Amino acid sequence: MRYTKEIFDILSKGGFISQNSVSQQLSNLYDAIEDDFQQYQDYYKGIGFLLEGGNGYYYFSRSENKTELADKIQRMAEWIPGYFPAVRDFTSVTINRLGSNFWMWNGSYIRLKNVELGYTLPQRITQKANIKQLKIYANIYNCLTFSSQKFFDPEQPESQFSFASYPQIMSFNVGVNLKF
Repeated sequence: MRYTKEIFDILSKGGFISQNSVSQQLSNLYDAIEDDFQQYQDYYKGIGFLLEGGNGYYYFSRSENKTELADKIQRMAEWIPGYFPAVRDFTSVTINRLGSNFWMWNGSYIRLKNVELGYTLPQRITQKANIKQLKIYANIYNCLTFSSQKFFDPEQPESQFSFASYPQIMSFNVGVNLKF
C-alpha cells in the first residue's frame, strides 16, 4: 500500500479515481487500488472513510443509518414556497400518488354554439316573381370557444385518451327558403 496519501488527497476532496483516466498517475492509482482493494478499504475505514468502487470508479462515501438518512431527507423537503407542491412522504412507495390539486385546471369556458342570421324579403318584392315568401339565411355551428384550455375541448369528458379525441367541428351553411 504505497499510495495511501495520494489516494486520500484526491478522494477526500470529493474527487474520484477512474479506470479510464487520461492521467497516467490516476491510472496507476486505480491499478494499485484494484490490486489491494480490501487492504485500502480497511485502512481508510480505520480513519473514518469508506472506500467504495463501481463502474470503473473509486470514491469515498459516508455510511449512514437508514433512519438518519430518512430524517435528513424529510427535513430537507420541508415546505419552501414555490411553484410546485411539496412532496413530503419520502418513505412511502406511492410517493407520486399523493393527493394534490396542483395539476387541476380551470375548466370554465364560454362557447358560442349556434348563430343563425336570416332575411325575409318583403312580399311586395317577391309577389312580382310569383313567390309567396323568400328567405335567405346563413348559420354557423361551433364558431367560438373561449377557454384557458388551449389544446383540449372543454366539453370532452376526461379520460386517458382525452388528448386524442377529435375536436368540435365548425360548420357554415348558407341557404334559401322559397314558398310558391
